[in-house]
Amino acid sequence: MSLSDHTAAIIPSKDSTFSSDSNDSTSTLNDAQLKLHADKIHQLENSLASPLQFKGQSTVAHNLLDRMKSYNVPAVSMALIDNGEIAWVKSWGVKDADTLAPVTPNTLFQAASISKPVSALAALRMVESGELSLDKPINNYLTRWQLPENEFTQQVPVTLTHLLSHTGGLTVHGFRGYAQTDEQPTAIQVLNGEAIAKSDPVVVDTLPGSHFRYSGGGSTVFQIAMEDVTHKSFTQLMDELVLKPAGMDRSTFAQPLPESFQTDVASGHLAEGNVVPGKWHNYPIQSPASLWTTPTDLANFALAIIKAFHAEEGQSAAGNILSKSMCDLCLTEQKNAWGLGPRLFMDNGKTIGFHHGGANEGYRCEFVAFLDGRGAAVMTNSDVGDALLGEIMAAAAEVYDWPARKAKVKEWLPLTAADKQQFVGVYTFKDEDTVYRINVALNGEAMDISSTFSPVTDAFYITERKDNAVTFTGGSGMSVDFSLNEKGQPFIATMGVVFTQNAANEPK
Repeated sequence: MSLSDHTAAIIPSKDSTFSSDSNDSTSTLNDAQLKLHADKIHQLENSLASPLQFKGQSTVAHNLLDRMKSYNVPAVSMALIDNGEIAWVKSWGVKDADTLAPVTPNTLFQAASISKPVSALAALRMVESGELSLDKPINNYLTRWQLPENEFTQQVPVTLTHLLSHTGGLTVHGFRGYAQTDEQPTAIQVLNGEAIAKSDPVVVDTLPGSHFRYSGGGSTVFQIAMEDVTHKSFTQLMDELVLKPAGMDRSTFAQPLPESFQTDVASGHLAEGNVVPGKWHNYPIQSPASLWTTPTDLANFALAIIKAFHAEEGQSAAGNILSKSMCDLCLTEQKNAWGLGPRLFMDNGKTIGFHHGGANEGYRCEFVAFLDGRGAAVMTNSDVGDALLGEIMAAAAEVYDWPARKAKVKEWLPLTAADKQQFVGVYTFKDEDTVYRINVALNGEAMDISSTFSPVTDAFYITERKDNAVTFTGGSGMSVDFSLNEKGQPFIATMGVVFTQNAANEPK
C-alpha cells in the first residue's frame, strides 16, 4: 500500500470570531496567513509522539506518513479550528487499501459514537421547542416501545437528562453493527435483544441518576422517543434539526448509506489492514453510531455549539443552533465530566471545552473543541487508528497551544524479578470461535505488549501497584491490569475483557 500526501485545502479567516458566516470558504488567505498555517501544518506533521511520556525516557518525534505506515492506517483526514473558525483541512493516504484511491478532504467516514453528541443536540432542540422534556419520564414519549419498568425505574424514572448524560443505568455499551449482507434489524428489535440483533436487550439494571455508565442502548431509546413524538424518521429529524442548520452539507444519518453519498467514501479497514467485508457495516441503531460525515462537517458542528455558547445572555435560539441557556446546560457537568451529549474538558470545576471519540468496525475518529475557539476533528479508516489519533491531537495541542490534550509526563515504577517471571507470556480470550491474543515480552524496564487486534507493539511501564495487582500504562494512555487469580495464574484485564495466560504446554 502506498500513501500519498495530498494538498491541504486552506479555509479563510473571518473578521469576526464566532461570526454567523464562519462556514464560508470562498475567499483567500493573504500570504502571511497562508504561510502561518503552512508552517504549523508542517510542524504538526513532523512532531508526532506518544501523548503519554514516561519520566527519564527519551522521546522521538515521528512524521505523520511514517506513523500511518507503522500503525497500518490507510487514511487520515483532519480539520483544524483556530480563532473560532476552520483554519485548514487536509487529508493523507488512501480511501481503500485495495483500490488505492486517494482520500480527499471531502471523503466521508463513519463518525461512529460521535453520532451521540450530534443526536443529543437534536434532542435538546426538541426540548426547546416543547416536544420533549429533560425531566419527565422518557416512557411518556414512547409509543411503539417502552423501556421496561422494574424496581429501579419505579424509584427513579429514566429521563432524557439521564439518557443524554449516560446516567440512566441502562445496559449495552455499544453495537458492532451489521455487515451489508446481514439481515438488518430495526432499532426496536435491537432494543428488545431479539436474535436478529446479536446484542442483549436494553434494560435498566441500576438506579437511574446514581452513577455514570456509558450506554449506546440509552442513545437508541431517545432516538425512538424523537421519532414517536414527531412521526418523522430519525434521518429526516437529524437533517432538519442539526445537519442543515450547522452547515454539515456532506453528512447523513441514513442507513444504509444512500448511493448519492457513495461517490467519495473511505472503506473501513480491520487491524491487519484488510478492507472490511462489504467495505463498511450498517448501524440501524442510528443515534449511537450511524453518522457519515467529514472532519469539516464535524468542525462545523463544534463551531455551532461554540457560537451558541458565546451568544448574549438571554438571547433566543434564533440564528443559533441552541439558546445560550440551553447551550450552557448542555455543557454543564452531570457526572464523570460528561454533559448532555458531549464529554467535557474541565478546569477547576469550569467547562472549557467538549469532545467525543468514535469506534465503528473499521473506523476510529475524534473531535476536540475548546470554548475559546480552538480544536480539531480527525478521522481514520482503521480499527487501529486510536493510537494515531492520540498522537495527532497531542501534536496539534502543542502547535496551537490548546489548554488541554498536550502530551503528559508520568512517573513509573521499576519491574521486579517477580514481574519479569510472572507476567511475560501469551494471554488469550475466546469469543465464540475467535481467539484473541495478547503477547507480553520484556523490554528493559518496560513490557512490550502487542495483540492480535493491534499490529503495533507498545512499551508499557508500571504506573501503579496495589495489593497483588499491577497496572501497566502505554504511551497511548491505554492501561493494562495484571494480577493473579485464585490458582496463582496470571491474567490481564483491559477494555473490560479478561485475558488468561496460557499454560506452558498450551499452543501459542
